[in-house]
Amino acid sequence: MFNDKAFVHETAIVEEGARLGDGTQVWHHAHIRIGATLGKDCTIGKSAYVDAGVTVGDRVRIQNHVSVFHGVTLGDDIMIGPSACFTNDLKPRSTDDWELTETKVGNG
Repeated sequence: MFNDKAFVHETAIVEEGARLGDGTQVWHHAHIRIGATLGKDCTIGKSAYVDAGVTVGDRVRIQNHVSVFHGVTLGDDIMIGPSACFTNDLKPRSTDDWELTETKVGNG
């Protein structure tokens, strides 16, 4: 799940199979799903959600209440502001099937 060089607050959920890099910190009530990969020295803020299959680079700061859904890749040295949401569907709707759309944010 994660190594002893990462910090996970006691109220956070890091699912089995998620990978946390050295120096990464996961704070209050955050949820990291199975198959998510976080790089080194990341900070995951209070109540943030990182979905299954998401890749986060090194030194990324995901602030409080951010949602990063499946299909998103974040490069290195990025700061995501509070309450941002990365969705994975270009045409969201309440009915019918949907198609996964990848989102990639480059370094910096």
